[in-house]
Amino acid sequence: MEPTPQRHSEAPASPCGSGYGMELSSRKKPWRIRKSTRVSNVLSLAGLIISGVVVILFVADLAVAFPFQRTSVAADIGFILAGLLVAYLSWSINPRARA
Repeated sequence: MEPTPQRHSEAPASPCGSGYGMELSSRKKPWRIRKSTRVSNVLSLAGLIISGVVVILFVADLAVAFPFQRTSVAADIGFILAGLLVAYLSWSINPRARA
């Protein structure tokens, strides 16, 4: 008897004969989508919080010269603008902000 050719859509039999190896690897894993969304949400929230702290520090330095004794007004304004930019980017990339 001649062996029947296998189609490409059929999974080849595993060496053990059970066939579980191919079935497990081809299964869809919906938890990966949820996990990556959670990670991106945490990272965007962390960026928002850190940029908020940077903005508060440099606004306080510009207003009352507290943390850095107002070393450079241009640097204070630059860091405030950079912090606001990072806050905007973190908010716009946050998946929960789109809902």
